[in-house]
Amino acid sequence: GGLGNQMFQYAFGRMLSNRYGTKLLLDTSQYGLKNDNTPREYELSIFDIKASIASQAQLDRYKPYISAKIDNILSRIVLPQRLIKPRVIHERDNRTNLYYDNVMYVGFWQSEKYFDSINMIIRNEFNFGPPLSGINKTILEDIQKSASISLHVRRGDYQNNPMIRKSHGLCSLEYYHEAIDMIAKTIKEPKIFIFSDDM
Repeated sequence: GGLGNQMFQYAFGRMLSNRYGTKLLLDTSQYGLKNDNTPREYELSIFDIKASIASQAQLDRYKPYISAKIDNILSRIVLPQRLIKPRVIHERDNRTNLYYDNVMYVGFWQSEKYFDSINMIIRNEFNFGPPLSGINKTILEDIQKSASISLHVRRGDYQNNPMIRKSHGLCSLEYYHEAIDMIAKTIKEPKIFIFSDDM
C-alpha cells in the first residue's frame, strides 16, 4: 500500500519486535513494480524506524506458505528468529494468536489497538528526518503563510481496478466543486493545494 498503510504495517510489526525483543524485517519486494493500479514505492525511509529490509533469500523461505494471490497483492512484514518451519499469518484469518519466531504477517493491520502499548515509541519514530529543501520547502512555506486547504484526489487503483472501484467508489468532479464551494463560504481567500496520485 501507500504511506499510510506502510505506517500501520510497521507499527504492528514494531509492537511485536518490541514485545519479543526480536528483529523486524520488511518485505519491500512488491514496491516499484509496474501494474494496472497505483504503482507504490517504499516510503518509510523518511522516518527514523527500527527495521531492516528483508533479503530475497529470507523471503524465499516463506514462498511455499503464501498463496499466489496474496503474494502479488499485499506487502508483508517478517519476524525471523530460529530455523524452524516458517509461519504465515493473514490478518483476516488470525487476529489473536501472535507469534514471533520465523513469522510473516500478511495484512494491513489498520488499528491503533495493535500498537497502543508502544504508541510513544511509534510517535517518536514517525518523526521526519532532514528538513525540507527546494520546491518542497517553498510549498510548505506557502502553506504556512496562507489560508491553506488541502484537497486530495484519489484515483489510481480506484479508477483503474473495477473491483476496487466497485468497493470504494470514485468521487465525481462535481463532488470536488461542491467541496470547494463549501470551503469558500467559510474561509476567506482559501488557497487550495491539490494532492493526487493522478495529476
